[in-house]
Amino acid sequence: MTWQGRALALLGAAWCAGCGGQGPGQAPRVELGKNVQQLRPTANAPGQLWHYDAEELVESAPSPDGGFRVHFTRAGRNAVPAGDQDDSGVPDFVEQVARAYDDVESFYARSLGFRAPLGDGQLGGDGRFDVYLLDFGGSADGTFQVDGCSPANPNACSGHILQENDFAGYAYAGALQGSRVLGSHEYFHAVQNAYDRTQGVVLEEGTAVWGSTRFDPSLGELEGFAAGYLSRTERALDSPPPGPVPDFAYGSAVFFEFLHERYGDDVVRRLWERCERAGQKTWLARLDELLQQQYQSSFAEAFTEFSRWNLYTGSAADSAQAWADARWFPSVAATPVDAPYRAPSPLFMFYASARYYRVPS
Repeated sequence: MTWQGRALALLGAAWCAGCGGQGPGQAPRVELGKNVQQLRPTANAPGQLWHYDAEELVESAPSPDGGFRVHFTRAGRNAVPAGDQDDSGVPDFVEQVARAYDDVESFYARSLGFRAPLGDGQLGGDGRFDVYLLDFGGSADGTFQVDGCSPANPNACSGHILQENDFAGYAYAGALQGSRVLGSHEYFHAVQNAYDRTQGVVLEEGTAVWGSTRFDPSLGELEGFAAGYLSRTERALDSPPPGPVPDFAYGSAVFFEFLHERYGDDVVRRLWERCERAGQKTWLARLDELLQQQYQSSFAEAFTEFSRWNLYTGSAADSAQAWADARWFPSVAATPVDAPYRAPSPLFMFYASARYYRVPS
């Protein structure tokens, strides 16, 4: 097979070693207890990273479909754009954000079948899901924050979203694109928290990027993050590099896109359902069970095929062989070697990892 005029060889390790525990470098589980009580940004409490200033008048508006309440201020550091072309009395940007969240909620619930986030009682003024528009100053563009967790299942939690107030100076094509990216990504974290929030950063961020891509492929989320994984395939899939949330975790969305393309629309949702009350089993172990019991496959078979699909990325994209459309993925990273090539012995590899070698043709 050729790839950019060169031959590629693949060496993979799909064995699910450690599926019953944590693999090397895996993000530690978070023990939340029964009630986190994350302060809302209107609390003006010391130490809050993002919040409204005491002198700012915070208003809110419900979304058209009624499931969300968007909080904003018209003046001060966190002010939203003032334009109101429809003379509704609510800034156009706020209405745009509200519609975006309605669209996201409808898609995840009706098209993909995910459960709704847990309710927050009357936090934020009523039972609607709350979105707060704040100035992140370029340091971030949004985040999901946990309020508290269910007494019946301490790993299932409710929360709210903080989102950039105008996207001025950000790389998005416009405020609408920013709202749809943030809404689809951060709201998927709220959905995940209705199942289990202790499954680790790869499943959390990888499926959130996957969810954004399913919601609106034109947002370019999958293509934008794919290099985070395809440049580091020698790492175990569930073991991102240490430090703040790494691009490897976001880039792992390519694996969840593979699961979707290979096994159908329901596989990612069914994985999250199995992760609820997963006990000591990791999501890799739950995925192996799911594939064996409902898809006549296994994690080992799936990962081996996924690794082969990654040969068909970038200029080697071939929808007859693998991905439906991987033209905009970066090419998988490969080590250049001369033929004949003998790998060092013993060759150490992590479970759920792959190495690629490029030989001049």
